[in-house]
Amino acid sequence: MEKIHNIRPNQRHYTCVVSMLSRAWCLPEAEEFIASMLCESEANAWSALLSGCRTYGDEELGSRASEKLSELAEEKPGPYVLLSNSYASGGR
Repeated sequence: MEKIHNIRPNQRHYTCVVSMLSRAWCLPEAEEFIASMLCESEANAWSALLSGCRTYGDEELGSRASEKLSELAEEKPGPYVLLSNSYASGGR
């Protein structure tokens, strides 16, 4: 992207890729992508992954994503609400 279009990827670009992978049921790949990001991961990327985990019922990965998300956004209730909704939709 940088070589061809002279655009350096930013957090929004990375979050969009995580969101696309999560929606395509490529949850492990989305987690790997977050780990390989050149810039520091932000709450939006983890939130996109957590949302995908909720959609596809991956509680284990959802729990890891929620932990990372809560580290990045300690004062915000969003990660806990998403995780709670994941458990509720899974019958827990």
